[in-house]
Amino acid sequence: MPTIARTLVITCCVLAGCAKAPDYSYNRGGHGGGAGTSARGGAGGHAGTAGAAGTGGGLAGGSGAGGSAGMGGGRGGATGSGVLQHHNHASRDGVYVDPLLTKAAVATLQLDASFAPTYGGPVWAQPLYLDGVGGKPDLLFVATNQNHVLAYDGMTGRLVWDRTLGTQAIRPASVCTAGAIGIVGTPIIDGGARVLYVDALTGGDNHKHLVFALEADTGATRAGWPVDIDATAHVDTLALTSSTQNQRGALALLAGTLFVPYGGFGGDCGAYRGWVVGISTTDPTHVSAWATRFNGGGIWAPGGISSDGASIYFATGNTSVPATWLDGEGAFKLPPTLERSGNATDNFVPTNWLDLDGTDLDLGGTAPVLVDMPGAPIPRLLILFGKDRNLYVLDRDNLGGMGEPLSKSPVLRDLTVSAHAVYTTRSGTYVISRGPANTCMSGIPGGHLFAAKIAPTSPPTVTVPWCTLLVGATGAPAVSMVDGAGTDAIVWLAEATGELFAVDGETSAPVVQFPAGTITDLARHQSPIFSKGRVFVAGNSRVYMFRPAP
Repeated sequence: MPTIARTLVITCCVLAGCAKAPDYSYNRGGHGGGAGTSARGGAGGHAGTAGAAGTGGGLAGGSGAGGSAGMGGGRGGATGSGVLQHHNHASRDGVYVDPLLTKAAVATLQLDASFAPTYGGPVWAQPLYLDGVGGKPDLLFVATNQNHVLAYDGMTGRLVWDRTLGTQAIRPASVCTAGAIGIVGTPIIDGGARVLYVDALTGGDNHKHLVFALEADTGATRAGWPVDIDATAHVDTLALTSSTQNQRGALALLAGTLFVPYGGFGGDCGAYRGWVVGISTTDPTHVSAWATRFNGGGIWAPGGISSDGASIYFATGNTSVPATWLDGEGAFKLPPTLERSGNATDNFVPTNWLDLDGTDLDLGGTAPVLVDMPGAPIPRLLILFGKDRNLYVLDRDNLGGMGEPLSKSPVLRDLTVSAHAVYTTRSGTYVISRGPANTCMSGIPGGHLFAAKIAPTSPPTVTVPWCTLLVGATGAPAVSMVDGAGTDAIVWLAEATGELFAVDGETSAPVVQFPAGTITDLARHQSPIFSKGRVFVAGNSRVYMFRPAP
């Protein structure tokens, strides 16, 4: 395992899978609960459905203790804490505050071969983690494309329960995305209620999206669930049809409502639309929906739906080239009721939307990530990358309607489809994405992982301070730090080559690297998660857990 003091020392490891010396050239608390005490993840608040920001400004941490999807206080180790949703927070920033993951500790990271939960994949959804209470174990959750949801003891890897949510749907060879398909989008956990929500595409040849509410500790289905989406989701006379709709984006919770995004299958076949379906968590017979007004416009990015505790946000892809704009290539802000306001403040669409439609360059190639920059002229931002290779920065208090964004920077050399991470340190606010980037101020030109720095100007300005890694372009980055101030910020990326990378979040200096083949058979867009000084990566057949050396 390498240790770094600008010198790398390789020693033998007792546990299998030690890292090699890095060689990068080779390639808010709950609603009603107390808010976090630091800018990004203080102690959690009491149970609730959406949180306020922690004191100290900036983006707050994950769900408060007991909160289900707030942007409030971070891991508190109490009821409802853990990694409860995609990229850890409702903002989708991908930030994890873990005091044990210092740069010095991460430099000694090793694969713990004794922790090896196995299953049949593939696994497209990010794993989740729920802290145990009252003598119950910590639980690590994996949802597979075979429609299995499995819960493992988070400390030992022992299987606690395994639920099959129905036969996979079978897509015929005559359509796009042929073959078997089941759970794709990342589930979400209401930590206070200890309930996991997930969409499964079921039914063999007769496709049917079913949304389940599972008791996290037992896997039992809650009364009134699952919800049959075909039978319940409609906008006026338009009904959602599972045979043309995939569920790829991450689920969200806000104000007692579960939100599930839908788009098309790869290849844009069939008369699909972009849908958001809202299901009351207390009365699942109460279902609301929003849909694009024309065919296409799928909501399919891995991050799905983001939230700031008051509204939800999402981005759509290309529609089928309508004569006038009908919701494709847009970024949207909606209340929990999913009602359209009709105000330009609540949607953004670039003026060249028709060109984007015609060339399949979706604005919604990534999901919106929400960023707070207290003291900046425009403090509440929405950031996303389009398939047109641009980084878009929007004012989420005034998205602006059809027009130009606050900032549009052509930072990408190639299009990217992924989930990005956003974090703040004492030196500034950074957006991390797969690349390669067009230009870099330092690091490896053309690197497949890069940082864009957002300056708190009016309008915000974007630079690319570093690029790194010449391998792969399939994983989704995540960030760990030891406190809310961004100390020891580390950017992580797991790649289909089987490598796991960790670099300094401010300089891109290597911290640790595991060689190709360490992680076998990794699906696209997988992202590491972090809990109690450990790093988890879900491969297609097992979970890999890494921890610092004793």
